[in-house]
Amino acid sequence: MISKSLWPKTSVKQNIQNGNLISIPDFCFPYSTSLTKETSDGKYLISIGTYPSQVKCFSLNNLNMKFQRNFDSDIIDFQVLTRNWEKLTFLRSDRKLDFHTKSGLYYQIKLPEKGCDLTFDRRKLVLYIPGVSNKVAILDLNNGKFTNEIKSDENSTITCSGVNNKNGLFVTGMENGKNEFWDPRILKKCIGKLNNFNYLKYKKYNSVSSLRFNDKNDNLFFSGFQSGEIIVYDLRCFSPLISKVIHPLNPVKTIRANYNSNYILVSDSNFVKYWRLSTGKTKISFKSEININHICSIKNTGIIFFSLNYKNIGIKYFKSLGPLPEWSCALE
Repeated sequence: MISKSLWPKTSVKQNIQNGNLISIPDFCFPYSTSLTKETSDGKYLISIGTYPSQVKCFSLNNLNMKFQRNFDSDIIDFQVLTRNWEKLTFLRSDRKLDFHTKSGLYYQIKLPEKGCDLTFDRRKLVLYIPGVSNKVAILDLNNGKFTNEIKSDENSTITCSGVNNKNGLFVTGMENGKNEFWDPRILKKCIGKLNNFNYLKYKKYNSVSSLRFNDKNDNLFFSGFQSGEIIVYDLRCFSPLISKVIHPLNPVKTIRANYNSNYILVSDSNFVKYWRLSTGKTKISFKSEININHICSIKNTGIIFFSLNYKNIGIKYFKSLGPLPEWSCALE
């Protein structure tokens, strides 16, 4: 059981200005939070947690819960399909894909196999659903049907996926430590592979645990591993820009690079680090006493929300990342 003394007892506003890890009263789940995302309009947070399996929507302007919905199975991942919270899709552990609107569950699809991740291409309105295998199901939301699937020629399970928001390039991370890149117009064969083992310190059982394209520079690609290492690539080059150990043998869980193309924000279950891409020098290092499941960095601010193995969602302000948001004035 986590001691309540971990949360500072002074006012919320004072603590956030001091850079302490705090919690907002309504931002919580019965047991723990597994994943948190910000809507594109910057007005809401969507979080999933347990127990029971739940999704909650929080208003950042009012700092309270807008709605809550329960599920009868665990949620593996979800995507926000619109700029606000009104259209959501949830990948469930029982091989179902749920679509929700303002009024609740709208439609449900049975998947051919259990999914391990969910990636949304906003430009083409396409959902990529990697299975617990070497296959990726593709759901075209414009036509409301599955198109041809992606099948890797690697005899390895897909662990994570991502998409480049500018050119639509789709990428998978594999259990064997490789990344495969796919052009959505050519699905018979991948257009490129990264054999990351050549640049890793820890090579045994080192699968890809997280990946990300840079939001400002679509040539920059980041791949994180179970060993706690991360490799930064410029896709125009044959070798990586930098390889760095975040925390040995602690899997990389979240990678964010949407503020400044010269820096990257990375988290594992214990640490959050912010470091310079050109040198690998760490600018910010924060250790959490509670295990971190995921972090959500609020755009154009220094605020980070922590999905923790604890009932409260953590919130912390890093001055080096950006200013306080306007809604922080509502904190008491």
